[in-house]
Amino acid sequence: MEKIYHTKEGKTIWVILIFLTIINLFMLNERIMFLPYIALVIFVCALFLSYEFKIKGNTLTYRVILFGLVIVKKEATADEVKEIYFISLRGVPNVLIKPTKGMRWKLAKFKPETYADDVYDFAEQHGIKKVELNGYQPSYRK
Repeated sequence: MEKIYHTKEGKTIWVILIFLTIINLFMLNERIMFLPYIALVIFVCALFLSYEFKIKGNTLTYRVILFGLVIVKKEATADEVKEIYFISLRGVPNVLIKPTKGMRWKLAKFKPETYADDVYDFAEQHGIKKVELNGYQPSYRK
């Protein structure tokens, strides 16, 4: 069975950075004028980032999407996952997946909210090491 979760990039920090960059454009002299424009383009693009996480069989897939185009795609089978950290921050579950190769994946604020429980079940089914931090417990065990 395939389970798909989605989230979008938070807007607040990017809007603040765009605002600061625009102010910076008016205060710089002409020597390095192109740098704020590059930063501005990057910050505006970041506003439109979205993320997709999929659990299908024994495979986890994490995608970063910009304007409907996949810009980053990471896949790992259960054998390729070293450990999974489950963290409760202000009562909201966060998950860090650490594959044997590559960078960790951070999962936070995905919809539907059952993503952390489903990853926990995935780890139990496949014998992956689970580390529970800050009082995390799956919602069905509370």
